Amino acid sequence: MRLSNDSMKSLLPAAIGGALLVLAGWAHLQQFAVLERIERISLDTFFSLRGAMTPDERIVLITIDDQSQQQLGAWPWPRTRIADLLTNIIAEKPRLVVCDLFLPYREEDRAGTERLVQVMNDSHLVMFPFYFDELGVSANVNSELLNNSTTPSETFTNSCYILFDQKQKLFDKKLPNYWPIKGRVLNESAASIMAASLVSGHINVVHEEQIGDGVIRWEAQIIRYGEEYYPSLPAQAVTQYLGLTRGEVTVEVGSGIHLRDLFVPTNESGWTLINYYGGAETFPTEPATNYLPQAMPKKDLRDKIVFVGVTVTGFQDFLATPLAKRLPGVEKLATSTSNILQNDALRRDNQVAMIEFGALVFLGIVTFSLMRRLQPLYGLLFLFGMVVFIWVGAFGLFTSNGWWIKSFGIQLACAATGLGTLAIKRKVGTTTAMSAAGATANMIEYDPAGNVLRIGRFKIVRELGAGAMGKIYEATDSTIQRNVAIKTIRGDIGDMGGERLRDRFMREAQAAGKLNHPNIVTIYIAEDAGSMSYIAMEYLEGTTLEDYIVRRAPLMLKEITRITAAVASALDYAHKNGIVHRDIKPANIMLTRDSNVKVMDFGIAYVQASTLTMDGAVLGTPSYMSPEQVRGEVVDGRSDIFSLGVVVYEMATRLRPFLADTLPAISQKILTFNPKRVSDINPAIPAAFDDVLAKALAKDRAERYQTASELAGALAGLHK
Repeated sequence: MRLSNDSMKSLLPAAIGGALLVLAGWAHLQQFAVLERIERISLDTFFSLRGAMTPDERIVLITIDDQSQQQLGAWPWPRTRIADLLTNIIAEKPRLVVCDLFLPYREEDRAGTERLVQVMNDSHLVMFPFYFDELGVSANVNSELLNNSTTPSETFTNSCYILFDQKQKLFDKKLPNYWPIKGRVLNESAASIMAASLVSGHINVVHEEQIGDGVIRWEAQIIRYGEEYYPSLPAQAVTQYLGLTRGEVTVEVGSGIHLRDLFVPTNESGWTLINYYGGAETFPTEPATNYLPQAMPKKDLRDKIVFVGVTVTGFQDFLATPLAKRLPGVEKLATSTSNILQNDALRRDNQVAMIEFGALVFLGIVTFSLMRRLQPLYGLLFLFGMVVFIWVGAFGLFTSNGWWIKSFGIQLACAATGLGTLAIKRKVGTTTAMSAAGATANMIEYDPAGNVLRIGRFKIVRELGAGAMGKIYEATDSTIQRNVAIKTIRGDIGDMGGERLRDRFMREAQAAGKLNHPNIVTIYIAEDAGSMSYIAMEYLEGTTLEDYIVRRAPLMLKEITRITAAVASALDYAHKNGIVHRDIKPANIMLTRDSNVKVMDFGIAYVQASTLTMDGAVLGTPSYMSPEQVRGEVVDGRSDIFSLGVVVYEMATRLRPFLADTLPAISQKILTFNPKRVSDINPAIPAAFDDVLAKALAKDRAERYQTASELAGALAGLHK
């Protein structure tokens, strides 16, 4: 039996692999900064490999760029010029004009401001944004306003969300992940401008501080200010463009925002992952000079959303994105707006996170299970394939479903689990089980999965077959580098007549081990090893006569005679040495690749002068047993001659002479039935063959051939 210490060692790779999988899963959930940075690199790679996409055609950008500054004067412009710009844009009949501009109160430009306000009031199409400072500050501090007013504008006040499915989550101390980012200081354009503006949204750019790479990937759809919650400018732009009321906008806390039929997915904190369409100028873009001093547009603005923004160098922050190092802020706003209109926003919500973690656990378990069984080289190849599969799968979900699956965490879990299991397997090596005597011949080595690696001095190459009582292996004798066949019997068959079966098993070695004949398989050693017994025997390459009959029978008379002569020679030799095989059948006759014939499996042999013969037992394969075997009588060599006669009949006809549906029916046929003549079945066989076979199959053994060589000689005589 294997020692308990060795059993514990065999479980060590499983324990370490499982622990590594749990640790990797925990690290994935903790979102450590170093791991999250790698996930962002992978996400940015997804964008690059996917390439550009087409944004919503209902969005046009008009930019106050360097060219506009050169022709029309340095920014900031007088308010009258901005009013002229908006007048000419509105004349082209857009449905909404979104100004990504901050125009604080300026006493010296009061007249220009009044004109701008008049243009806005006349059109009811213009939206000016607001933004917050000191994001992330606790909501308990007082809120402040940076403009000339003492209170926020009515436009700002009317811009907040009013419908929530579960608003309590937004301030529940037990659910901090659901708390939106908070703003302390509000910034608005001049009060008169905000009063003329449509309800609006914030233009804050949110950073992932723990990542620290400065790349803008998210849009904050919800920011808390005071006791209210405010939308992003893109969300409000879509609301106004579609003519929705505040009652048609609902926040599904921790999941997304419903804009009537549109849904904006968010994470728990109300952030949406931006799906960038490309680099700068992905949207149709015109310079402001096309509308000043007069309108000469090159784009159709009818029923469009027009974003007006500043891209003058030094006056506008340019943002780093996964697809561009310098993207104007106004294009980021246009991108988020298009994401909502086209349902293009990427998903990184709780459902995606749950699927991701489920994939981590499932693939980690698959890796863990297979790495316990695979050889190191195959294990490494499998791990490489698994890592590639995970990344390709995540990229596929990104491009087809718009899901961001954090693939690196799953890859890390599988790699850590697999490599850890492999390393421990290598360190611990194999578990060695010793018999009580501790002799080398009685040693069995197992791998951690319980597969046999070595029996005694024989290194297992592969399993050749298995049955209810044991297995057969191809192995190498490590002392002389000779291939052998190892036949084993399990040690856990005590409740199934195990002692008797073990005796029968060892009888094979006792019987065949005494025999040294070219047509009998050679037995090298028979031992008990740990919990099993085994026989090491000659390894044969070829096919059994049973398989050969299935493929080639009926055989030619010449080939039948050759095979019969070889088997008869082996049986004559065994009989002279006091051994009766008792189970001659095609499955126990081997035809080797060099055309030799070998008799195998002396497992139920009758050994004269042995206490293990079990006289009176009915042993053998039913269709090939002699009448005396059926009756349970003591047998001699003539029983094997009868069985050989059955084999000869089958070689000549491909049929068994005593075939029936049940064991009693077979036995009755063997005792009373005379099979059909072979020459009637196979015309190629001479009639004299029938007489030879009739004698071999005589019911009375006294009337049979008395030696196997007599049968072989009679067949050979048919060729004369």
